[in-house]
Amino acid sequence: MFYHARIELKAKRAKEPNKVAREFDVTREDLLEKIVAPFVEGRKFYCGGVVIQPTEVEKLKFSETDRNSTESAPMILARRRASGVLTSKPGQWEMIREGRDVTRELLDEINSRSDLLSAPKLDGAVMREKSNRVFIVHGHDQNAVDHTEVSLHRFGLKPVILREAASKGKNGNREV
Repeated sequence: MFYHARIELKAKRAKEPNKVAREFDVTREDLLEKIVAPFVEGRKFYCGGVVIQPTEVEKLKFSETDRNSTESAPMILARRRASGVLTSKPGQWEMIREGRDVTRELLDEINSRSDLLSAPKLDGAVMREKSNRVFIVHGHDQNAVDHTEVSLHRFGLKPVILREAASKGKNGNREV
């Protein structure tokens, strides 16, 4: 099977057409690893020679065909001519429309495949549960520390201030 990607980017200015990046004839694994996983994780990726930030994506579509684009393009162009449709667009661009839409399938698959998603690098650190504690590193301006502490409390966070932790006999590194 052959997989194809069409990524429509958000227009930079109003009334400007959206740019489209296309990738043709890739394997399922390559599509998952090089486009889908980085997109889902919010990392930049490459499609059709274009570097794409996930925040730039307006629409995306992935399709699957049993023929590659080189074999299929002449047939697509012949169908267009027979139907009276004239266009300057390459027949290859129609591959995504011609194939079976596998967009949802691939997005669901990537979320279940931890081998393709980037795991956080721990380097010997111990993972802990999420916490609402915030460690405050500060200088000598106590007024600024107090204002920061009050603001964090307003957001439902628990500030851990180095000076206070040390005065209670706790090691600041352990608090973090």
